[in-house]
Amino acid sequence: MADVSNEAIKAFAERFNACTVRIGGGKIALDTKALRQLVKENRETAARFVEIYCLQGQSNHAYFQGAMTVAVAYQVAFGDSSLAESVFERAKAAGAEDWLQKMGVLKRPV
Repeated sequence: MADVSNEAIKAFAERFNACTVRIGGGKIALDTKALRQLVKENRETAARFVEIYCLQGQSNHAYFQGAMTVAVAYQVAFGDSSLAESVFERAKAAGAEDWLQKMGVLKRPV
């Protein structure tokens, strides 16, 4: 994996957060078009972001949701499911099946 600066990760995270809007009731809407564009423009940073979120998911399973969201956008953008598969496996290993179920990811992404 390419070396990505902390500044690039921070900028990516800020833009990722800007792709979301709180819609009430604890729910968040996602601008998928904006997210896909962000991932297309920042392939290596997106991959590193997913890796970091998976590491954070070890102690807070909610991070797996963000990791999977970016990983699926990566899969759509580049036709590469390796990140989504990695998130799935790492979440299962961390005992985060509850988050996988909330996201509707009950089997390995294809």
